[in-house]
Amino acid sequence: MSNKIIKPLLLFLSLTVLTSCEIYSIEDVAIIQVEGYDYIDDEQIEGTISIPQFSRVETGATISEKYFSAAGETLKEIHGKLQGKSSRPLIHGKTTVNLYNEELARNDISFLLDNLIRDASIGRDVYLGVVKGSTKELIEKEYSQNERTSRYLAGILDNNIKENFPTTNLHEFAYAYSTTGMDGFSPLLNASGEHVELDGIAFFKKGTYVHSVPFSDSFLFKIMKEDFKYGNRKVEYKGYDYIIENIGSEVKYHVIEGIDNPKFQIEVNLNGILNEVTRFKLPKDPELITKLEKKFASNLEKNCLSMLEEFQEKNIDPLGLGNVMKSRERKFDHKIWKEKYPTAQIDVKVNVEIMETGISS
Repeated sequence: MSNKIIKPLLLFLSLTVLTSCEIYSIEDVAIIQVEGYDYIDDEQIEGTISIPQFSRVETGATISEKYFSAAGETLKEIHGKLQGKSSRPLIHGKTTVNLYNEELARNDISFLLDNLIRDASIGRDVYLGVVKGSTKELIEKEYSQNERTSRYLAGILDNNIKENFPTTNLHEFAYAYSTTGMDGFSPLLNASGEHVELDGIAFFKKGTYVHSVPFSDSFLFKIMKEDFKYGNRKVEYKGYDYIIENIGSEVKYHVIEGIDNPKFQIEVNLNGILNEVTRFKLPKDPELITKLEKKFASNLEKNCLSMLEEFQEKNIDPLGLGNVMKSRERKFDHKIWKEKYPTAQIDVKVNVEIMETGISS
């Protein structure tokens, strides 16, 4: 194709794309940054949104927040009422956090998730969260950090995902929600005083919140779920607490037997640094590090197995072992897997190597 034809064609396509997009000035729209939904009864839910307010004063530009709430039977009804309270069009393009209170999540939020996942205007990196208590109160509360609620909540999750908390966002949840042999999870949040606390992990059976583990055990789930570095965990040995920092862990799933008698081994290889101890100096024991490695590995194996038993009792599969089996078993049958999973044998093997002490010896 000659340049005489290509150049006009490219120009036409560019103009078509540009003219088909509605471009708004930031001053002409209300940008929803946080959304929260609370259970009212079997017929109605309440939706609350937070939008930034931009203003100019003599000292420079300032940003505050404004909140709107409305109740209804459907999302369309709620959003219509919210729009009726705003002087500017509401848009979702910059939504960072989407919240559901515990009671609502336990009553199945599939219809909310379906709408959220299908909304092309919402980024896949939006955080989902279950809230103990009211999402409305959590969103409208003023916090000591003196920053917008959306930035504050996203900051809490960003920081903890870099450490002990498993990676989570709308993309990750949507994949688990729509995949055979896998269930989703989200942060469990709690407003306490002038702060929001990351209380634990909320586990779902498709669209229903059915189980949780405390934040103190999030490290256990993370080492079984993904490869990562950073994060730390305590191990007790001979009356003293030792803090071991993870500088790199890797997890592998091994299918030992197929779907007729499913058996898995979860292998975790962890390199760590001993960086804190509840004494001024390490004891004069040349085999201390080896003993700590064995003790730490044994502790992790025991606690991981206990967590896996809870998952099987609740018949949830947040590690996606069913999806692993499906990828390796030609005759995989989801109905058979659902029957077999609660009694499937799952072993955990943890190998720990402490690379250095990082403290005086």
